[in-house]
Amino acid sequence: MRRRAWYSYIIAVIMIFTVLCSSCSYSDAAVQVSSSSQAESEPELPLADNSSSARSSSLESSSSLSLESSAENSSDLFLKVENILPEQVVQYMKESLKGSKLLTISPEGKVVKAVSYPGQCLSNARLSPNGRYMLCQTDIESGGESFNCDYIVIDLQTGKQYRSPDRQSGYQNHIILSDNLIGYAEGTRINGPEQNKPIKLYDMQYRPLDIALAFDSGKRLVHDSGESYDENSITGIGYNPHSETYYVTYAKDLSLDGLKEGEYQQIFSQSRMGIAVFNKNGIPIDNRYLPKEYSAPYSGNVLWLIPNSPVVLPDGWLVVSSIKNYKTNTLLLINPNGWEVKELNYQSHNGCGLTDKLLPVYEYQLPQYPNTTLLGFQNGTITAKHELPVTVKAGLNEFEPFEIEWKDNKGYFLAIGQGTDWMSIYGLFFWDGTTAKLNHLLPIECNLVGIDSEGNSMVLLDGATPLMAEEYENFIVN
Repeated sequence: MRRRAWYSYIIAVIMIFTVLCSSCSYSDAAVQVSSSSQAESEPELPLADNSSSARSSSLESSSSLSLESSAENSSDLFLKVENILPEQVVQYMKESLKGSKLLTISPEGKVVKAVSYPGQCLSNARLSPNGRYMLCQTDIESGGESFNCDYIVIDLQTGKQYRSPDRQSGYQNHIILSDNLIGYAEGTRINGPEQNKPIKLYDMQYRPLDIALAFDSGKRLVHDSGESYDENSITGIGYNPHSETYYVTYAKDLSLDGLKEGEYQQIFSQSRMGIAVFNKNGIPIDNRYLPKEYSAPYSGNVLWLIPNSPVVLPDGWLVVSSIKNYKTNTLLLINPNGWEVKELNYQSHNGCGLTDKLLPVYEYQLPQYPNTTLLGFQNGTITAKHELPVTVKAGLNEFEPFEIEWKDNKGYFLAIGQGTDWMSIYGLFFWDGTTAKLNHLLPIECNLVGIDSEGNSMVLLDGATPLMAEEYENFIVN
């Protein structure tokens, strides 16, 4: 599901001192992996052919975003008093103290609908593919890369809410897999029950489905610290609605391998990445390890595996995140029919799937400034490419785009800009195929949910948690 971009907080601090103006270029086609793996006892994904014919694939169609700010539209959104937040942002911050609010905003920047959820701390919302349901996190008690929270589905037609029976406590998010399917792939619990059943499936009213994916957790390991855990830890789940096939990514722990006496490695800091495949009844039909150089995404900040749900593309290929040689974040394009593996020249994707059959991906020219690109694929080849600039000028500010929703060759993106010396703000931009116009200013505690059937953007303003409320009180102009 759509989660608040974690790097926005880093940008909020860094941009006080730095304004980045740079242009980025990308290779048009997916890069074939050139090394080859050694045979092992486990079934393993073969590396892609690196022949000249394989390398010759190119973009069949591509276009870059042409961004121009609308001076008469964007300038008026800003107060011309230094270090005073724009009035529009201040008003939304005040409203967040009362609860969450779902805004429907037209391409011209007009709020055509606003639905309040008094007393509710909703955040990180995502629309179902048919646009009827909104899946939200609620009552988040911790931030960063881990959440301790509940989930709620809101039926946008009836207003009814459905709460998850299982509270999340860890690094894996509940995600929408299809119009009426939610998946929750919970990773290994340290000192938890042996052979934990970590995969749970629900319909869009959070009724548990009687489908059990028979995942093999491997051996029970005991770390030098005395902690016990399963050898294989799930990191994500994907679903192909056409073939009714489930794909589960996981990490095989290698942190104990080859250690000399007195040496110590964090659990799962060394791993082998695998993909397990199940049919619609939860029966295993395949299980493959990726080549040795690709390990599961791991955070050195929290010393643990991070979410890695595979994105299932319209043609059935998969996109997954990995770390190459324990150094470089690398996106992989994988064909589950034959298990061909290709590297992409991007470091990560948006973590919540496709927008109108396109995948938002990121490349970091500098660690703190991600460049966002929308990619379309067909049979293992990039066939469409829409690249956002690293920065865009609008009125009295400069913004870095990062979160985008796309529909019918136009869309909206959120971009972060400087509100005051102490607080950043978001700008909501509309792109009509020729120009991008800033049409709304928002506090950073919000997310772009999707685009409705009439082409309007949908933005969820987070309800203020106690920590947020304290922070907002310091900045709101009473």
